[in-house]
Amino acid sequence: MKTYTEETFAERLERLIKEKKLTQISVADTVGIRRPTISDWKKNGSYPPADIAVKIAMLLGVSVEYLVTGVEKNPLMDENIGLKEKIRKAREILS
Repeated sequence: MKTYTEETFAERLERLIKEKKLTQISVADTVGIRRPTISDWKKNGSYPPADIAVKIAMLLGVSVEYLVTGVEKNPLMDENIGLKEKIRKAREILS
């Protein structure tokens, strides 16, 4: 499986749809978007609006953060670690 930096949003979305044994058409119909929209995101590297991302994430059983970024929980949001540790983790994620 690709890591955070290797898997694009479109690749992650496609993988999650397949894992749930759904189709792009069924996802589009369920969340209320035009059927070609998901293909459009894949072609031009764009992302869905926030309200649609929430619906898709709920349908696929993942967090919006994971759907969009590939990271389940942002380690930088942990209030129990200091600034130096957050910087180290950010560098690790981005490298």
